[in-house]
Amino acid sequence: MNGNIKYLIVGVVVVLVLVFGLGGFLFLKYRTTSNAFTGNLSDIKGNSIFVAGLFYTDKKSYLPEGKPTDVEVVITSATKFKRIVLHIPGEEELKKTGGKFMVDDLKKDVSVSNFETFKKDAKDSSPISLEAVSSKNIWGKNKFEAKEITYRLAVYP
Repeated sequence: MNGNIKYLIVGVVVVLVLVFGLGGFLFLKYRTTSNAFTGNLSDIKGNSIFVAGLFYTDKKSYLPEGKPTDVEVVITSATKFKRIVLHIPGEEELKKTGGKFMVDDLKKDVSVSNFETFKKDAKDSSPISLEAVSSKNIWGKNKFEAKEITYRLAVYP
């Protein structure tokens, strides 16, 4: 009788390990993850920037509640900044294209930047669109630390 109980207990433990192991594997494999957030700057306070936008996953934007989400992005001493200046076409050029232009075709100046330049650009060149990237999964979080900020601003002739 003791031998049967031991086999029963070992069998139950093996089944539980398999069930929880498979469940954990499936959870990790199919859970939503994101390490980037894209949107428009809404405010700067201290070492944080506030952005209204979307979590970015698998090359697609997702809206967790069906509308843009507001997040706090914490800037640390390790956060890197990339500044992209988009040169908007002048009136003469817009006349030739019927007032339309493709953002991908615009002249761009790309440079390394810093938080002080970002704050000045935000003050002088609103609106600022940006992408904040984290080294961790930020899906659904309303606050995270950024390892990199890429921001875009428009310059008019």
